[in-house]
This record gives sequence, structure tokens and C-alpha cells, in this order.
Amino acid sequence: MPWIVLFSVFIAAILWFYLYVLHLLYSLDNKYLAKDTEEQNLPFISVLVAARNEEKNLKACLDSLIAQNYPLDKIEILIGNDASIDSTLPIAQTYKANFPQLEVWDISPDILPQTQGKARVLAFLAQKAKGEFLLVTDADCIVNPAWAKTLVQAFEPNIAIVTGFTEVSFTRNLFQQLQRVDWLLFMGINNILSDTFFSSATTIGNNMAIRSTAYWQTGGYEKIPFSLTEDFKLYVEVKKTGWKTRNLLSSDAKVQTYAQKSWVLLLSQRQRWVRGARKEFPSKWKPILFLLASTYLLFGILLFINPKVALLFWSLRFFLQFLTIQVIASKVSTTPLSLWNLILYELFSSSLLFLSFVLMLVPLPVNWKGRKFDDNASK
Repeated sequence: MPWIVLFSVFIAAILWFYLYVLHLLYSLDNKYLAKDTEEQNLPFISVLVAARNEEKNLKACLDSLIAQNYPLDKIEILIGNDASIDSTLPIAQTYKANFPQLEVWDISPDILPQTQGKARVLAFLAQKAKGEFLLVTDADCIVNPAWAKTLVQAFEPNIAIVTGFTEVSFTRNLFQQLQRVDWLLFMGINNILSDTFFSSATTIGNNMAIRSTAYWQTGGYEKIPFSLTEDFKLYVEVKKTGWKTRNLLSSDAKVQTYAQKSWVLLLSQRQRWVRGARKEFPSKWKPILFLLASTYLLFGILLFINPKVALLFWSLRFFLQFLTIQVIASKVSTTPLSLWNLILYELFSSSLLFLSFVLMLVPLPVNWKGRKFDDNASK
């Protein structure tokens, strides 16, 4: 029967995909770990950090940036205060007084009025930057001591953007632990496919480096049309100019960030991602997303038609996904995940997928960092 053939193809494709990712993971070497390089051969770099109401997190972020094993005379750390209403700016200014490689600006909304939100801050900081490479992270992140050197050393003449691995850490409850699983799986698959036919799907705005010349070829954020996901939009514009990108599955290129504290905040984050990327998402990745998303629908149909086949399919898929996540965790030197968390992740993932799809269809403004955005501008 035709439906049997169709279901068999879908099942085979899903299982093959996980086997392919596992093959790539097991084949991965350590070429993207930080290397010993003569200091005089390292380029001058600029680290850009946009900070909005981050008084609780900024100190840890700046401490990790100051602790980079990169020559002090070849790094500058540029902090842009994005209209914070807490102590973010005073904290940044205190660090500036003690560390000469830091610069701090208080960026008002009337600066670069053609830009919005975080893109405005990054556009301003990029204009001030002197580095051959611009490294970007967020004020609620903690970067590995070898982070800057690892990203820079991964560049080749045809590479414009290098993206590291971001891990959700500091989880305090089950809800946040399940977000950690979600990030590990997404980041691992995105990064391991970077150097294959598929290439990477995107860069990550809290863990990326871009060649300054490639950035200015796009005209900078002040010339790039507004997007709810400024990092993805920059990635798209850079790719249009013919540059290649690279994503690293490396513990040395790891950045740690915080999970969202509630379903409301998590869905707001996902709503922003989906709305920002849906129009220009790489065509090679659309079949992958469709394939992975259709797993739940396929299981539901099979469960109704033939429960034994459905359970066999789900067991095989779960086992392969379990292996995939655990291998990714080992590659980025993080603790393995419990079997219980991975079982509960099935329910979490299906719920998040469904709710994200609904939010994509509902034309509600995105609420992020205390601002409301529609698809074109902030309010």
C-alpha cells in the first residue's frame, strides 16, 4: 500500500539522519581546540557586548572576558549599555576604570535611529572597533578562557564568520535542565553539519566572530534591514556576498548562558527566533526541520495504525537521539545527561514545537528585554 511505502521512507530517513550525525560526531577530531600561537602572530581583535538590564550577570561576563588567554595589547572589550534602568552602566564603568582594555558607551535611542534594539548597540560598537575580527557575546554569558583564541584560529582566508558552541548552564530545576538538552541537541547538530553539504543553518549571536572586512561589506547593521534575529540576518547578508562560514563543536569555543525562567519567557524567545528567520532560513535545512518535526506526527499516526511498529520506531529513534546528545555533551566537555531528563525531553520538545508553530502563525508582537517588536520595528 502507498502509505506503507511513504511511512517506511520517512522512518528510514529519520533514522538515517541520526546515524549520519553520529558518524560525523565520532569522526570529529580536536582540530578546533586552541593552539599555541606566537603572540606576535595573533591579530588585534574587538569583543562587542550589548548589555541591557544585566546587573546580575555582567560582572561574571566581564570577569571571563578579562581572563582570556589572549595578549592584552591585542584585544579590546567594547561594552554598549542599551538603555538599562538598573546598575548595568555603573558596573561597566567600574570595570573600565580598572582595566584599560575596556571601553564603555551609554547608547541612547537617538543614536543610529535607523537601527533597533541590540542591532543598534552592535552597529555603534562596530564603528568604534579597531579589530581585524569582531567577536560578539552577550552580557549574560560566561566565555571559556580560550574562547577568543579558538574562534580566531579557526578562520581561513575564505571564512567570514566562525561560531562557537553555546551551552545552557546553571540550571536550577527540571524545566531549565530540559532547555539544556534542547540547546545541546540543536547546537550539536547545527555545528557538526557546518562543514558538510548542508553547511550551518545560522550563527549564534552570543558566541560568534566575524571578519571586520566581511561585516563592512554588508554595510553594517545600520544598512541591514531590521530583523527580530539580528545575528541570523547578518549571517544571511554575509553569505550573500560569497563568504563561507564555520561552526565549531569545541569545548574551547564554548560559552555558557542561562536558561529561561518560565514558559512565557521561553516561548517569547522562540517566537522571536521563528519570526526572525522564517523568510530566509537556508533551503538545505528545511527538509531536515520538516523531517525532525514530523517525527511526532508520524509516531501518532503509526500508534493508531500499528502500535507495535510505532513503539519500535520510537525506541530506535530515542536510542539514536540519546547517543547523539551524550556524544555532543562529551565533545564540549559537559556532564552527561540523565536518562530521565532525556525521556521527559520528548514531551518537552513536542510541546515546545507545537506552541512555537502556533506563535509563528499568530501575529502578536514579540516581547523581548522589556521591548515589544513586530516584524518591522520596535514599539
